[in-house]
Amino acid sequence: HDIFVLSSYMRKQKPSFIVSSMDMPNWFLVLAKLFSLTKTRISWRIVTHLSASKDNSKSKFPTLYKITYPVLSKMVNSVVCISNGCKQDFIENYFFGEKSKVSVIYNPAYIATIHDQIEESFTHQFYKKDLKVIISLGRLGIAKNFETLINAFHLAYKEDDSLRLII
Repeated sequence: HDIFVLSSYMRKQKPSFIVSSMDMPNWFLVLAKLFSLTKTRISWRIVTHLSASKDNSKSKFPTLYKITYPVLSKMVNSVVCISNGCKQDFIENYFFGEKSKVSVIYNPAYIATIHDQIEESFTHQFYKKDLKVIISLGRLGIAKNFETLINAFHLAYKEDDSLRLII
């Protein structure tokens, strides 16, 4: 149903460009374009390593990934990935179009209050001159591979017990 609503919108409004993000919206956008018979350019936004999502038992569409993305990716004008690793995974496993259509735009991390927060003081037992702190930020998902970081930290800690890890 949503595909036909979007298709109708595309026929009536004739947008020059539409961007979608996530699996179902990406797939539906291609189908809506086909049904609309318009020249609307479409772009997908890929926000994760699809192979990690596919392998994750929590994924809703593991069997569709290997079929749907390659077939429909031929019909998109561009694909924007949020990291080089995400781009490489997409091209190697799910993309059948021209590689030049896939680019990287990193997620923004700037917040306006950062300037004020820099001046704030704080205390934590890890922030002492004799300790070396490794900080890693990211969601706790398979694609972020914190397991490798933790294993590497464990090996490094055996050599230098002044190391600390914050995730």
